[in-house]
Amino acid sequence: MWIMRTGAQWKDMPERYPPYQTCHRRFQKWARLGAFEEMLKALVQDMKERGDLDLTECFIDGTFVIAKKGQRYKDHGSGRPLWSSYRHIR
Repeated sequence: MWIMRTGAQWKDMPERYPPYQTCHRRFQKWARLGAFEEMLKALVQDMKERGDLDLTECFIDGTFVIAKKGQRYKDHGSGRPLWSSYRHIR
């Protein structure tokens, strides 16, 4: 859980824990067995029972790109047409 909380690399785990290879292997096993999903379900159920869960407002993050219709080629001043659907991120 330390890795998930801090976002650190496995090899940077504090010495108070077992070797990082052991921790990573156990994490992978628990993930395959669905242990984290079960923990989350149990936490949500506990919060519901205590009245600590409010789902009236949620925030979702995402990226949307508009698919443009029409002209497929554009003249970018070089005298030769280029595809107009390229998306450049700089």
